[in-house]
Amino acid sequence: MIGRGTLILLAVAAAVSTAATIAVYGARPSAARITLGQPALPTLNERVNEAAQLSVRSADEAFTLALDPQTSIWAVVERGGYPADTAIVQTALAGLAGLRLDGPRTARPDLYPRIGVEDVGSDGSSSLEVTVADAAGESLGAVIIGRQRPGALGTAGAARYIRRVDDAQSWLATGTLDIRRDATGWLERRLTDIQPLRVSTIRIEGPDRPPLVLVREPETDEMRIVDLPDDRIVERQFQLESVATVLDRLDLIDVRPAADLPLSDDGRRAVFTTFDGLMVTCHIVPDPDDGETLWLRFETALDPPPGGAPLDSGGQPVFLSDEAVADQAEELETRLAPWAFRIPVFKAERLISTVEDVTEPAR
Repeated sequence: MIGRGTLILLAVAAAVSTAATIAVYGARPSAARITLGQPALPTLNERVNEAAQLSVRSADEAFTLALDPQTSIWAVVERGGYPADTAIVQTALAGLAGLRLDGPRTARPDLYPRIGVEDVGSDGSSSLEVTVADAAGESLGAVIIGRQRPGALGTAGAARYIRRVDDAQSWLATGTLDIRRDATGWLERRLTDIQPLRVSTIRIEGPDRPPLVLVREPETDEMRIVDLPDDRIVERQFQLESVATVLDRLDLIDVRPAADLPLSDDGRRAVFTTFDGLMVTCHIVPDPDDGETLWLRFETALDPPPGGAPLDSGGQPVFLSDEAVADQAEELETRLAPWAFRIPVFKAERLISTVEDVTEPAR
């Protein structure tokens, strides 16, 4: 039989336990009434197909992705409307819509930094605020994303600490999120994909020096320098071949409207011509605020092919039909001409190569 004194002690212990739970999690009556496992963003979960705007804000940057209703293409507003990678956007929206509440955490602002759900504008904030809206601008969900909870043995588990905007209660939520913190992480990165063996001629021009002209010999598939000076020799053939790889799987690092970067007066450019008649001109433009950073503006046209083409490893010619080349030239001009691009430094440097860069003094 339990005595009265024992009951009092049990009651006190229960009260202490409840107080401790509230102190740790800051649970409020509203949090207690929420069924665990329900969507963290219920409106977005129900209407994710209506999403037309996705805004991301951190302590360092704020940007918005918008869906063009005519083309169904997502674009990054702060990059002049340059197309975003559709797969990245869809993955982000699916992840946000799929978040499920796993348990309440703190509702105390002074404890938010411990799990990374503090307001983005607060000092030292590491959180990420994401808002999804429909075409009319109506919010479908807004959430502050905090730290990822470590999984077993220190591995990353599929759970995040979150806090819905304008709600003091924070939560542990399950689900996989891939939200890029910077605008460039959402961009459609691939610019060109032209096989090196398809390139027949490269002409690199710059101020105060003769042009560097490379041609590919169909018999050997190797690039050679036209009018190589007698006092220079090619010791490492890969240095020539590497120039022809610039347009192969070329990805951007950043982008801005071409109108922001007028062509420079020094005429720096690299012209790539393929065996099947595609001509891609890369105009090199220094950054107006940082002369060491180079941007590219593209110009694409058709050039009568000189005839002949090397073979790939399967013995097939690496050229396109006349119709396919014309289509590619039009597509590249339409897609690239309105923009200026920053590309990886090692590829940009190849576009300003000189004879001295790719040869050695003759002994």
